[in-house]
Amino acid sequence: MKKNILFFLTIILLAACNSQQKKQSTSVGMKGFYTYYNTLFNSKEALEFEINERKKSHQDNFFAPYITLLTTEEQTLGSDVDGANSMFSDDENGSMMGNSGPLAPGNNQNATTSSLQISEAKALKAITKFSVMKSGVEKNKKLFDAHILLAQSRLLMNKPLEALEALNFLFNHMNKDKDLPLAKIYQAEAYAKMKDFHKAEELFAEVKSDSKLKKSKARLLSVYYSEMLLKAGNKEAAVNELEEAFSLNKNRILRSRIAFLRGQILSNIGKPEEARESFTTAYKYANNFEFEVKSQIEIAKTFNGGDDDYGGAKKYIENISKKGTYTSRKNEFYYALGLMAKKAGKNDEALDYFKKSVEGQASDPQIRGLAFFEIGQDHFAKNDYIATGAYYDSALAVMSYAPEKRRLTSLSENIKKITRNYYLIKKNDSVLALTKMSEPDRVAFFSKHIEELKIKEEKEAIAKRKEERSKGFDNGDYNANS
Repeated sequence: MKKNILFFLTIILLAACNSQQKKQSTSVGMKGFYTYYNTLFNSKEALEFEINERKKSHQDNFFAPYITLLTTEEQTLGSDVDGANSMFSDDENGSMMGNSGPLAPGNNQNATTSSLQISEAKALKAITKFSVMKSGVEKNKKLFDAHILLAQSRLLMNKPLEALEALNFLFNHMNKDKDLPLAKIYQAEAYAKMKDFHKAEELFAEVKSDSKLKKSKARLLSVYYSEMLLKAGNKEAAVNELEEAFSLNKNRILRSRIAFLRGQILSNIGKPEEARESFTTAYKYANNFEFEVKSQIEIAKTFNGGDDDYGGAKKYIENISKKGTYTSRKNEFYYALGLMAKKAGKNDEALDYFKKSVEGQASDPQIRGLAFFEIGQDHFAKNDYIATGAYYDSALAVMSYAPEKRRLTSLSENIKKITRNYYLIKKNDSVLALTKMSEPDRVAFFSKHIEELKIKEEKEAIAKRKEERSKGFDNGDYNANS
């Protein structure tokens, strides 16, 4: 009997321990479930809403030295960069992230609270409420997503130091997670935002050397890495990384942007032929009308006027400008033709194109301003400072790119100083010339000048009398029934 009682007690004890383990395991699983549906979902929605809003309002500045590759943070939110809507997926058609869901962050929030702050707060809430820490290891796998969302929100708010804090948790407490390379990519990007380019490059290189790195993460890495190299001033390395980014990424929109940026850098480092090839690729992949036009203008800028065939290049741009879709942008193509003619040494032809560029409705105010500037430059070369100043003022009135406006404002002020001094010298020279004249010559000069003034005054008096006589005689009703 004692043996039987002991046997049953042992079974009950084992069953109790087993049920406790199952309960703990279930608890961890349910915590992960609640983390996603109660808080992370809202965090992701808020971040997606902000990104879509930025995407709608984004406008490329083609007059800055370089465009940005990502118009916002277009990778899929959280850790799932393999998602179908990701800019880094294998989608050839260039699908962007979908619209935000029915929950529009901010609808029931204080107006002063941004979507990014909501996303940050929700991610923090998930981390605080649903953490399952055991022996220094976070057991709730969903909290990896929470920290990535937290880092993304903070990077978009330009808070790289706080983003690093969110990522460091992953390195310390979730360092076995399969998505850890993604955290390292964001870590490197945070250092790049802090302008610690040495540390950023070190981290990017470390992730890149991982032979098991997934393609989706390699695509994201190549984009961030190339932009970091450019910001660090390492242009040659940036060109090489962009070439790799182009081959890795299959998204048409991103490919077009990569090729355009690569062309800008190549132009900047004095490689016009390679730049032209890159801009041509950008034009080929572009699905944005503005991008197509600006790619063609950049192609024209790479014309070197020496070895290049001016006639062929001119014919190419003229043919493009005659296409029905581009007729509204003719003034931009005339500007491009003017630049080419100028490089070819055909100054009169260039001036004609620049004048055509400022006629009609302006499709791009900055281009019109640049055309006015080029006409002003032509007058400056001929020492016609008054006309130069007038064209510079016209350029300033329509230009939209602030750094160029500041530069031109300085030039315009200098031209006005030169003009004042130039015509003061001319006036003084005239006075000196009069003092050197003989008495009869001076009498003849002033007699002629007085006669001219009398004729001018007489014409003005006759015109005034005619105007006074005609007053009151033209008030009749000229209707048919009058």
